[in-house]
Amino acid sequence: MSEQHAKIFLTTTDPAHQRYKFFRDQNTEEGHFDDTEDESGTDENEPSQQLFAHSFTLWPSSKVFEKTLFGPLANQGPIPVIRHTYDDFKEFLTFMYLGYCNITIKNVLALVDLGEYYEVKLLKDQCDEFLTKNSTKIENVLKVYESLKIYSLENAMKKVMEFVAANTLAILKTYEFLEVQKETILDIVKMVNLNATQEEIFEAVKRSVQFTDQHGRKAYADVSDQAAISAIQNLKSYEYNPTYFFNKNSEIWKWKKSAGRPESIDPNYYLTRDSSGNLTLYNPIIDSKNPFFCTNAIIAKLHNVDEKFAPGSGCKLEVI
Repeated sequence: MSEQHAKIFLTTTDPAHQRYKFFRDQNTEEGHFDDTEDESGTDENEPSQQLFAHSFTLWPSSKVFEKTLFGPLANQGPIPVIRHTYDDFKEFLTFMYLGYCNITIKNVLALVDLGEYYEVKLLKDQCDEFLTKNSTKIENVLKVYESLKIYSLENAMKKVMEFVAANTLAILKTYEFLEVQKETILDIVKMVNLNATQEEIFEAVKRSVQFTDQHGRKAYADVSDQAAISAIQNLKSYEYNPTYFFNKNSEIWKWKKSAGRPESIDPNYYLTRDSSGNLTLYNPIIDSKNPFFCTNAIIAKLHNVDEKFAPGSGCKLEVI
């Protein structure tokens, strides 16, 4: 359903539309409602609002509503609505009355979530159709993608993936891209037929990691490995003390923080993960191809290293 055809038109003789009119206007004097939804909203500081509805309009199309209204654990008072706004839930109930409602790019994901929770497949199908036609906008496509993964709307997902592949470079430059989930970035990197080079993707996904030794001297690394970035961002202050190893011609500083086990070995690096997945800072003093070194896998090479930089106990690393 496109936004152009989303308006609701009422006839004056259709009984269903007459019932809907009572609901739309929340006419408690003449509507003879027997069900109340208590909408608490997403802001705890906002007062709750109530929606009045006819239970016989809700339960025939939703097993969840049926159990909620008539099951052994049926609510004795208003049905609480916590995760969604008053307007979104009213639009959802409008669908329950009429079989269609105003689906917009602003409320579609909330309606998908409500359709999923209350098991209203027809609503999910209409949202899938809407997203298939309206989700190809660079500004919101990644948010839509992450939601579609949760709700398995196959038609819309296919359309979104085609759009991402055809507009990768523009999407990588958006502010939204900086806030997407790690799994979404990994999904994009694995996609085929992207209209961006590996170098452009690396530049977009990389984050600057700053190392600060106990004397305040610094070094930096450009890290594109999303698992490593996530591990560094989740380091606690008590985890900043790395274990030091000296192995003939090499120095190793290891943080007990897993970044996932390595998939391949590459000897030309400094920030690494060891065979157990722990973040490791490596310094090949003479021979970078010694056996101990080659048990680790590359994450990133440090740059702009202070000439007196000396990692040791208390060496801090953070994404900046």
